[in-house]
Amino acid sequence: MMRTTAKPQEALEQRWKCPKCGAPRPTVRKISTTGGGLSRLFDIQHIKYYAVSCNQCGYTELYDASVLDKNKNRLMDILDIIIGG
Repeated sequence: MMRTTAKPQEALEQRWKCPKCGAPRPTVRKISTTGGGLSRLFDIQHIKYYAVSCNQCGYTELYDASVLDKNKNRLMDILDIIIGG
């Protein structure tokens, strides 16, 4: 398998295919959310995800950014397992 150093967002845009309608070419955005307790009280958004949304039907999946960003060199292997490529 060929290794790549693509950014997680670029790799998701290129490889993801909607599991509901089969459409390619999603919109990928990095989003942040708050946790619980003090982070919610002070609106500290420290939990980050990649939101991958189908442009045809709107179906959306979330991927943990801390995992994908930490393992950029293994991203294609992870996507192959998740997406079945």
